[in-house]
Parts: sequence; structure tokens; C-alpha cells
Amino acid sequence: MSRIRITKSVPLVLLVLFLAISLVVFYSCNKDEDDNNNNGTSFAFTSLVAEHDTIMLDGSTLITATATGSGLTYTWSVAKGNIVGSGSQITYAATPCCVGNNELSCTVEDGDNNTLTHYVTVTVIY
Repeated sequence: MSRIRITKSVPLVLLVLFLAISLVVFYSCNKDEDDNNNNGTSFAFTSLVAEHDTIMLDGSTLITATATGSGLTYTWSVAKGNIVGSGSQITYAATPCCVGNNELSCTVEDGDNNTLTHYVTVTVIY
């Protein structure tokens, strides 16, 4: 009758094997940073720029948002004055109530509902 002899190295081998399998399972379950639902295009809002940062009363200036990603939408807001247009480029038109500094905000949202907001200040003078 033959006997199987268990040595001290068998539990160590089993432990190493268990750890190796655990690492493979752990890393295969992690989502890669590049694995997103936007077709390989990363979402970034790189700049918000006013063509003129100082304008005359009743004047206007073009404002451009630069962003990358898929399914982008732009939401603009300002407390005083008018926003004309939509999308990545709008015109800010100063009205008589706008003398002074006016902060405009632009929020960009991508197709995965990620949002980023930038601000630009336009000064209105007489």
C-alpha cells in the first residue's frame, strides 16, 4: 500500500497558487482608466476665453469654450447682460445695467454625465 506523503512545502505551494489566482481575478475585475463609454475620447474642458475682456456699455464680445469628449453639451450663465447663441461659442452682450465686472460661467457635460465648469470675467465700462 502506498502512502501519499504530505510535506511542509505543499501548504506553501497551495498558498502561493491561491495568491496568484486571487491577483489575476482582482486585476481582471478592475475597470481600466481608458475603458469608458466615450469611444476612447477623454473628457476635458481646457479653456474659456473672451475675445475682449473689456468692452464698452452696449458692446459685445465673443466667448469660446474649448472642450473635448463625446456628446458634449454647453450651459452658459451670467447675472447681468445677455448671452446670444449656444454651443461652444456665444456672444456676451452688455446692457446698461452691466457696468463693472461680469462673471460668465460655462458648464460642459459629456455623454457620460461628467461635468466641468470654467469662468471668465468681462469688464463693462462707459
